[in-house]
Amino acid sequence: MNTEYYRILLRTVEIGNITKAADLLGYTQSGISRIIGKVEEELGTSLVHRNRTGITLRSEAEPLLHIITQIIQLENQLCQASESIRKNGGGCIRIATFRTAAVEILPQLIKSFCEAEPLIHFEITERGRFSYVEEELLSGRVDLAFTADFACQDADFIPLLRDYYYAVLPEGHALCREKIISAQMLSGYPFLLSDAAEENAGLRAYIEQIHGTNDLLRMKMLDDSMTVSMVEKGLGISIVAGAFLQGITKKVVIRPLQEEYFRTIGIVRSSEAADNESVERFIRFAQKCFPKTKLNEPFFKV
Repeated sequence: MNTEYYRILLRTVEIGNITKAADLLGYTQSGISRIIGKVEEELGTSLVHRNRTGITLRSEAEPLLHIITQIIQLENQLCQASESIRKNGGGCIRIATFRTAAVEILPQLIKSFCEAEPLIHFEITERGRFSYVEEELLSGRVDLAFTADFACQDADFIPLLRDYYYAVLPEGHALCREKIISAQMLSGYPFLLSDAAEENAGLRAYIEQIHGTNDLLRMKMLDDSMTVSMVEKGLGISIVAGAFLQGITKKVVIRPLQEEYFRTIGIVRSSEAADNESVERFIRFAQKCFPKTKLNEPFFKV
């Protein structure tokens, strides 16, 4: 099946004259006749009447011409779709992200983006530590990463939102009566250190300033979910980022920190994805959802 021959047949029947069709399509008259003859031979039936004034479609060939027209239309759609996929870097955006962004930020962002860009799909890789997210990016296994400013030294870090840290207390704790918690107030209570705090050098220094030595760090290297669960059971207090806290169902008390410590969450694009148009459109969409004018506003508010 030669769809180019089908196109020539359709155009010739539309024009109604082989000589005129040959001039318009850049063929000789005999060339057009041979092409029509080959299509007729392929389909095993005569398609047109030939006479001195031109050609007309046989009535019995009308159903075949309708199907040929559909084939051409489908081929056009196929070419358009494949061209779109080619320009969009394969139609797939590969993202590495830390867990909080995967749960609290990406779902709505991707849902909204896919409503506008239905041909683009995603591959999401969730990593428990920021260093693992960075490894995914540097290895070229993903096109972009959702990470925090302190975990990325890349000059192309694109800030999206400011994520403030909060004190997390068990119900009934002595500090629950306070509206705002200062570093001095936290001193002396057993503290639970999460993974996110361990990786954030600035926050880690802030916590060490509170306690001096680590004698009161009851547990180390917990993820945020485990940290909050431990706080709920009264095993200590902690400091956790607001983006995670907005989705919790644990019975804990959350208070803002007087020092207003925060991390900036944003996007870093891999060098391999620099020319990927679909990645660029997603980044622009994310920036529109999190405009710079609101960057200084907390993502989560108590």
